[in-house]
Amino acid sequence: PRVYQSVNPFTETLKQQWADATPEEIEALLARMDAAPVLPLETRMANLLKFAELTEAKIKEISTLVAEDMGKPMKYAIEEVGFSAQLARFFSENAPRMLEDELVEDGAEMKKYVRFEPQGIILGIKPFNFPWTVPLICALPALVSGNKFLLKPAECCP
Repeated sequence: PRVYQSVNPFTETLKQQWADATPEEIEALLARMDAAPVLPLETRMANLLKFAELTEAKIKEISTLVAEDMGKPMKYAIEEVGFSAQLARFFSENAPRMLEDELVEDGAEMKKYVRFEPQGIILGIKPFNFPWTVPLICALPALVSGNKFLLKPAECCP
């Protein structure tokens, strides 16, 4: 299996290393995710709001990790992490409107609707340049929609 390393770009010190998950570990994870119940919309909205609050409460701690991991100036790391809290609030506040049934106006006698329902496990393959925000741009709407989300860094990412 491949071994990955997280190296602080400022100090070039090894922060962490890990190996690829085995096929058995991946299958077990997918089975657990698939078995997890779909939470009610109100609970999903509250979870995103709680995520935003925790992110804001720990913004310096999270931003430090982002800055160390990416070699990003702290100012930009704080902006990135703060933006993710705003995204979580946006999806929490707008989920009912975004997920409500939509009437299809096609002139037919019978009314037709588009209904938004959870689809299961959503896989996000994301680059590393915004390690906090880019995965969340995909994960937050997936989660508030009742799906599960699995993140895999892109192959090209260091």
